[in-house]
Amino acid sequence: MGTTSEKEGTAVELAWRSDKLGDGIQLDSSCKTVSRHSKSGYGVQLTDAWLTKDITTVAIECQQLTEDCCIGIVGRNYNPGDWNGNLMQSSHAVVLHCASGRVSFKGAETNFVLRPLVTGARLVLTIDMQTREVTFELMGASGSVESSLIVEGLPAELAVAACFGPGEQRVRLAACEMQKPEKELLGKMVKDLWDEENIVPPLQHNVRSDDSVQTQQRKVNDSVAAVALGMQ
Repeated sequence: MGTTSEKEGTAVELAWRSDKLGDGIQLDSSCKTVSRHSKSGYGVQLTDAWLTKDITTVAIECQQLTEDCCIGIVGRNYNPGDWNGNLMQSSHAVVLHCASGRVSFKGAETNFVLRPLVTGARLVLTIDMQTREVTFELMGASGSVESSLIVEGLPAELAVAACFGPGEQRVRLAACEMQKPEKELLGKMVKDLWDEENIVPPLQHNVRSDDSVQTQQRKVNDSVAAVALGMQ
Protein backbone atom coordinates (compact mmCIF):
# COMPACT_ATOMS: atom_id res chain seq x y z
CA MET A 1 0.00 0.00 0.00
CA GLY A 2 1.14 3.59 -0.51
CA THR A 3 2.72 5.53 2.35
CA THR A 4 4.51 8.84 2.74
CA SER A 5 7.72 7.18 3.95
CA GLU A 6 10.28 5.09 2.12
CA LYS A 7 11.08 3.23 5.33
CA GLU A 8 9.58 -0.25 5.51
CA GLY A 9 6.88 -0.84 8.09
CA THR A 10 5.74 -3.94 9.94
CA ALA A 11 2.29 -5.27 9.09
CA VAL A 12 -0.03 -5.40 12.11
CA GLU A 13 -3.61 -6.54 12.64
CA LEU A 14 -6.16 -3.78 12.99
CA ALA A 15 -9.92 -4.34 13.22
CA TRP A 16 -13.07 -2.46 14.15
CA ARG A 17 -14.11 -2.86 17.77
CA SER A 18 -16.86 -5.38 18.44
CA ASP A 19 -17.35 -4.66 22.17
CA LYS A 20 -19.18 -1.41 21.50
CA LEU A 21 -21.11 -0.31 18.42
CA GLY A 22 -22.52 3.01 17.28
CA ASP A 23 -26.19 3.31 16.35
CA GLY A 24 -27.02 1.04 13.39
CA ILE A 25 -23.40 -0.08 12.96
CA GLN A 26 -22.74 -3.58 11.62
CA LEU A 27 -19.49 -5.53 11.31
CA ASP A 28 -18.56 -8.48 9.15
CA SER A 29 -17.24 -11.70 10.69
CA SER A 30 -13.62 -10.55 10.51
CA CYS A 31 -14.40 -7.08 11.95
CA LYS A 32 -12.53 -5.58 9.00
CA THR A 33 -15.60 -4.11 7.29
CA VAL A 34 -17.97 -1.70 9.01
CA SER A 35 -21.29 -0.66 7.51
CA ARG A 36 -24.49 1.19 8.29
CA HIS A 37 -27.85 1.29 6.52
CA SER A 38 -30.28 3.67 8.16
CA LYS A 39 -32.73 6.40 7.18
CA SER A 40 -31.66 8.81 9.89
CA GLY A 41 -29.15 9.60 12.60
CA TYR A 42 -25.44 8.84 12.86
CA GLY A 43 -23.36 5.89 13.97
CA VAL A 44 -19.65 5.92 14.79
CA GLN A 45 -17.20 3.04 15.01
CA LEU A 46 -13.63 2.95 16.35
CA THR A 47 -10.75 0.62 15.65
CA ASP A 48 -9.51 -1.74 18.33
CA ALA A 49 -6.14 -0.06 19.02
CA TRP A 50 -5.32 3.14 20.89
CA LEU A 51 -2.28 4.75 19.32
CA THR A 52 0.20 6.50 21.61
CA LYS A 53 3.57 6.18 19.85
CA ASP A 54 5.35 5.30 16.60
CA ILE A 55 3.99 5.84 13.09
CA THR A 56 0.89 3.93 12.02
CA THR A 57 -0.30 3.78 8.41
CA VAL A 58 -3.86 2.61 7.79
CA ALA A 59 -5.31 1.90 4.34
CA ILE A 60 -9.10 2.14 4.05
CA GLU A 61 -11.25 1.04 1.12
CA CYS A 62 -14.37 3.17 0.75
CA GLN A 63 -16.71 0.57 -0.69
CA GLN A 64 -19.87 2.66 -0.45
CA LEU A 65 -20.20 6.32 0.54
CA THR A 66 -22.95 8.91 0.96
CA GLU A 67 -23.00 12.65 1.65
CA ASP A 68 -22.86 11.99 5.40
CA CYS A 69 -19.72 9.92 5.85
CA CYS A 70 -16.47 11.01 7.49
CA ILE A 71 -13.24 9.23 8.40
CA GLY A 72 -10.43 10.25 10.73
CA ILE A 73 -9.37 9.93 14.34
CA VAL A 74 -10.83 10.48 17.82
CA GLY A 75 -9.11 11.08 21.13
CA ARG A 76 -9.50 8.82 24.15
CA ASN A 77 -12.01 11.20 25.74
CA TYR A 78 -14.51 10.31 23.03
CA ASN A 79 -14.66 6.69 24.18
CA PRO A 80 -16.94 6.92 27.27
CA GLY A 81 -19.86 8.64 25.54
CA ASP A 82 -22.34 7.22 23.06
CA TRP A 83 -21.13 6.78 19.49
CA ASN A 84 -24.22 8.18 17.83
CA GLY A 85 -23.33 11.76 16.88
CA ASN A 86 -21.84 13.46 13.86
CA LEU A 87 -18.06 13.41 14.29
CA MET A 88 -17.78 16.62 12.28
CA GLN A 89 -19.23 18.34 15.34
CA SER A 90 -17.28 16.46 18.01
CA SER A 91 -14.65 18.29 20.05
CA HIS A 92 -12.75 15.00 20.34
CA ALA A 93 -12.37 14.30 16.61
CA VAL A 94 -10.24 15.25 13.61
CA VAL A 95 -12.07 13.92 10.56
CA LEU A 96 -12.31 14.20 6.79
CA HIS A 97 -15.78 14.77 5.33
CA CYS A 98 -15.67 12.36 2.40
CA ALA A 99 -18.16 14.15 0.11
CA SER A 100 -16.47 17.57 0.27
CA GLY A 101 -12.92 16.62 1.22
CA ARG A 102 -12.99 19.19 4.03
CA VAL A 103 -11.39 18.55 7.41
CA SER A 104 -13.12 19.26 10.71
CA PHE A 105 -10.78 19.85 13.67
CA LYS A 106 -12.33 19.31 17.09
CA GLY A 107 -15.75 20.40 15.90
CA ALA A 108 -14.60 23.41 13.86
CA GLU A 109 -14.42 23.56 10.07
CA THR A 110 -10.95 24.27 8.66
CA ASN A 111 -9.52 25.40 5.34
CA PHE A 112 -7.85 22.01 4.81
CA VAL A 113 -9.35 20.34 1.75
CA LEU A 114 -8.56 16.96 0.20
CA ARG A 115 -10.06 15.93 -3.11
CA PRO A 116 -13.59 14.60 -2.45
CA LEU A 117 -13.89 10.84 -2.01
CA VAL A 118 -16.31 8.74 -4.01
CA THR A 119 -17.39 5.12 -3.77
CA GLY A 120 -14.38 2.93 -4.49
CA ALA A 121 -11.85 5.46 -3.25
CA ARG A 122 -8.78 4.35 -1.31
CA LEU A 123 -7.80 6.52 1.65
CA VAL A 124 -4.52 6.20 3.56
CA LEU A 125 -4.02 7.70 7.02
CA THR A 126 -0.44 8.02 8.25
CA ILE A 127 -0.55 8.84 11.95
CA ASP A 128 2.73 10.05 13.46
CA MET A 129 2.43 10.11 17.23
CA GLN A 130 5.90 11.56 17.67
CA THR A 131 5.01 14.75 15.84
CA ARG A 132 1.26 14.44 16.64
CA GLU A 133 0.12 14.78 13.04
CA VAL A 134 -1.95 12.80 10.56
CA THR A 135 -1.49 12.72 6.80
CA PHE A 136 -4.58 12.02 4.68
CA GLU A 137 -3.80 10.61 1.23
CA LEU A 138 -6.21 9.80 -1.58
CA MET A 139 -4.63 7.03 -3.64
CA GLY A 140 -5.07 6.46 -7.34
CA ALA A 141 -5.61 3.12 -9.05
CA SER A 142 -1.89 2.89 -9.86
CA GLY A 143 -0.91 3.44 -6.24
CA SER A 144 0.13 7.05 -6.74
CA VAL A 145 -1.02 9.84 -4.42
CA GLU A 146 -3.72 11.97 -6.07
CA SER A 147 -4.27 14.35 -3.17
CA SER A 148 -2.83 14.75 0.33
CA LEU A 149 -2.87 17.01 3.36
CA ILE A 150 -1.37 17.07 6.85
CA VAL A 151 -3.17 18.04 10.05
CA GLU A 152 -1.23 18.73 13.25
CA GLY A 153 -2.20 18.99 16.90
CA LEU A 154 -3.50 15.46 17.50
CA PRO A 155 -4.41 14.21 21.00
CA ALA A 156 -1.87 12.09 22.88
CA GLU A 157 -3.94 8.91 22.58
CA LEU A 158 -6.24 8.20 19.66
CA ALA A 159 -8.04 5.65 17.51
CA VAL A 160 -9.09 5.59 13.87
CA ALA A 161 -12.82 6.23 13.47
CA ALA A 162 -15.54 6.17 10.84
CA CYS A 163 -18.85 8.03 11.08
CA PHE A 164 -21.90 7.18 8.96
CA GLY A 165 -25.08 9.22 8.57
CA PRO A 166 -28.33 8.44 6.73
CA GLY A 167 -28.10 6.06 3.78
CA GLU A 168 -25.99 2.99 3.09
CA GLN A 169 -22.26 3.17 3.76
CA ARG A 170 -19.46 0.64 4.02
CA VAL A 171 -15.68 0.88 4.46
CA ARG A 172 -13.02 -1.79 4.96
CA LEU A 173 -9.69 -1.80 6.75
CA ALA A 174 -7.44 -3.03 3.95
CA ALA A 175 -4.05 -2.96 5.68
CA CYS A 176 -2.12 -1.52 8.59
CA GLU A 177 1.61 -0.99 9.15
CA MET A 178 3.66 0.37 12.03
CA GLN A 179 7.19 1.72 12.08
CA LYS A 180 9.54 3.51 14.44
CA PRO A 181 10.29 7.19 13.82
CA GLU A 182 13.55 7.74 11.96
CA LYS A 183 14.64 10.42 14.43
CA GLU A 184 14.16 10.75 18.16
CA LEU A 185 12.91 14.12 19.33
CA LEU A 186 14.62 14.90 22.63
CA GLY A 187 12.81 18.17 23.19
CA LYS A 188 11.27 21.09 21.42
CA MET A 189 12.75 21.77 18.01
CA VAL A 190 12.22 25.53 18.54
CA LYS A 191 12.21 27.19 21.93
CA ASP A 192 9.49 29.72 22.57
CA LEU A 193 9.69 32.79 24.75
CA TRP A 194 7.84 31.12 27.61
CA ASP A 195 10.22 28.17 28.05
CA GLU A 196 11.93 28.15 31.44
CA GLU A 197 15.21 27.10 29.86
CA ASN A 198 15.09 29.98 27.38
CA ILE A 199 16.09 32.69 29.83
CA VAL A 200 16.86 36.19 28.60
CA PRO A 201 18.89 37.80 31.43
CA PRO A 202 17.53 41.16 32.59
CA LEU A 203 19.63 44.28 32.26
CA GLN A 204 21.35 45.23 35.47
CA HIS A 205 20.88 48.87 36.37
CA ASN A 206 23.67 51.00 37.81
CA VAL A 207 26.32 48.37 37.04
CA ARG A 208 29.21 49.35 34.79
CA SER A 209 30.72 46.87 32.36
CA ASP A 210 32.75 46.84 29.20
CA ASP A 211 29.51 47.10 27.19
CA SER A 212 27.30 50.14 27.29
CA VAL A 213 23.66 49.86 28.35
CA GLN A 214 22.68 50.40 24.73
CA THR A 215 24.91 47.55 23.59
CA GLN A 216 23.46 45.21 26.22
CA GLN A 217 19.92 46.14 25.20
CA ARG A 218 20.76 45.53 21.54
CA LYS A 219 22.10 42.07 22.36
CA VAL A 220 18.90 41.20 24.22
CA ASN A 221 16.77 42.47 21.35
CA ASP A 222 18.82 40.47 18.85
CA SER A 223 18.38 37.33 20.97
CA VAL A 224 14.60 37.77 21.18
CA ALA A 225 14.37 38.50 17.46
CA ALA A 226 16.33 35.37 16.63
CA VAL A 227 13.95 33.24 18.70
CA ALA A 228 10.91 34.91 17.10
CA LEU A 229 12.24 34.28 13.62
CA GLY A 230 12.84 30.66 14.47
CA MET A 231 9.15 30.29 15.44
CA GLN A 232 7.86 31.48 12.05
